[in-house]
Amino acid sequence: MSQTWRRLTFLHWPYEPALVQALLPAGLTLDTFDGVAWIGLVPFEIYNLRSLPHFPETNVRTYVIGPDGSRAVWFFSLDAARLAAVVGARAAYHLPYFWAKMRAWIRKTERFTIEAAASGRIRPL
Repeated sequence: MSQTWRRLTFLHWPYEPALVQALLPAGLTLDTFDGVAWIGLVPFEIYNLRSLPHFPETNVRTYVIGPDGSRAVWFFSLDAARLAAVVGARAAYHLPYFWAKMRAWIRKTERFTIEAAASGRIRPL
């Protein structure tokens, strides 16, 4: 699968590690930096995904260490504005994708903006 991400923005907030660790499945250990857990909100636009027109996506993530010691990203939520992409990703990869109403644009000031609102949730597979 090939795709292009554009206008990526990484926003992160520090959290108490014990609070975030409690949200992770067994076998994953929270990966901290300076003794702090980080929750990220990452909005961006996806282009060149099969035959789908480009669309905005936002994910909520943290960083983990797997049972084998490898570092990874754990997604709490992946919200996308294309229902076909959401259904496909949930079915093929079992990721927590949700369909959301979002739009993205660049203001005249060259600032990238994503506006999002939950328009409905799809039940877990």
